[in-house]
Amino acid sequence: MSYSKPTIDTDAILTLLRQQFADDITRLESIQSGHVAQTYSFAVREKDFIIRFNTSNEAFEKDAYAYNHFASDNIPIPRVVNIGAINGLYYAISEKFPGTMVNYMTDAEFRKVIPSLMEVLDHIHHVDVRDQQNYGYMNSRGSGQHTSWHEHIASIIEEDPADFFGRWHTLFQDSFLEKGVFDTIYQKMIDLLDYCPEERYLLHGDYGFDNVLAYEGKVTAVLDWALSQYGDFLYDVAYLNYFAFQYTFQEYFRQFYASKGVSVPYYNERMRCYTCYIGLSAMRFFASMQLEREYVWARTRVLSLVTDSSSHKE
Repeated sequence: MSYSKPTIDTDAILTLLRQQFADDITRLESIQSGHVAQTYSFAVREKDFIIRFNTSNEAFEKDAYAYNHFASDNIPIPRVVNIGAINGLYYAISEKFPGTMVNYMTDAEFRKVIPSLMEVLDHIHHVDVRDQQNYGYMNSRGSGQHTSWHEHIASIIEEDPADFFGRWHTLFQDSFLEKGVFDTIYQKMIDLLDYCPEERYLLHGDYGFDNVLAYEGKVTAVLDWALSQYGDFLYDVAYLNYFAFQYTFQEYFRQFYASKGVSVPYYNERMRCYTCYIGLSAMRFFASMQLEREYVWARTRVLSLVTDSSSHKE
């Protein structure tokens, strides 16, 4: 299996936008962002917007849900203006917020953003989700897909024909995804799962990098809620720690929670468990995209983190 971004002619985009807006469309430009959606920016009367194209509208619907239910002064989420379909593709038009994607920042710029990055994530984790149901990835109506957090984490080994990856077990034969390595990491994750609480917090699931904009040291937008879910808040910390390999987010957040007087039992064990899950997910994704160099990095990264001899029980 493999996946490539959808393509659409620029003239078709302009025709679509002129149908949506009575005014002239200016500054239509392609934006480098992610591996799945094709993204453009444009302006109408000097007001900036984003239009994204994908083969599914689920991620767009979840963005709209996130704006309607989670957006606040502390959690800046762009408003989704419209969702529709064209030429066999789905599109979403949303407001464009100011700022630079944090993964394009210099080291000095990124370090200046880290306090705001942590505070905004903490605000996300404090959203009241008591009225929502279940755990794991939420659907476009805000409900989770599993009856427990442990069930969600353990389900990464399973195939789901309706999921993005579908019958992905074929990757063990048709790609460089190594079953022995995958199974070893999976078992390590299961062994650590008992340390993880059955708690329900709102998780972004893909926080940072090309999904967070910042300006002058402050987060200005949290984008792309496609992987949002309900579960243990440390999952988001493990995600940052895994991919932002130049920085020790595990320690940053340990100190952050200590400064707020928040007790986090079995911090290391939970972090290692979610690191296994995130690593497995990354390995599977890069294998499905036929990105071997990225796959090797993902495998090496997860193995280095979960076998760290400095990890200890707390």
